[in-house]
Amino acid sequence: MLDLRQSHHLPSHADRLRARCLLTMTETAARLGVHISTIKAWRRAGLLIARKANDRNVPLFDPPDPADPRLVKRQGSKLTSRVHTAKTPGGAV
Repeated sequence: MLDLRQSHHLPSHADRLRARCLLTMTETAARLGVHISTIKAWRRAGLLIARKANDRNVPLFDPPDPADPRLVKRQGSKLTSRVHTAKTPGGAV
C-alpha cells in the first residue's frame, strides 16, 4: 500500500488531514492556552473532536473555538501565580 501511494505521489492520510487545517495536540493546547493533559481530558470527555492520523494513534484535532464556554480550565492555577494567605496560629481549625 505504501509503495502504491509513493509511486503515484499521493499524500499520506496525516498530510491530507493537515491540509484540512487539523491541529496537533500541542498546537491545540497552545491555541487554547492549556496544558496537553487538559486537551487529553477534554478529548476523553468528548469536548474536542480528534481524528486518528496514522497507525500510531496520533490524533489531529479540529480547530477549537476559543470562545466555547465548555472549554474552561477548572483545575486551578499555577503555584507561582496563587495568592498567599496568612498562616493561622495553631494550624488548621
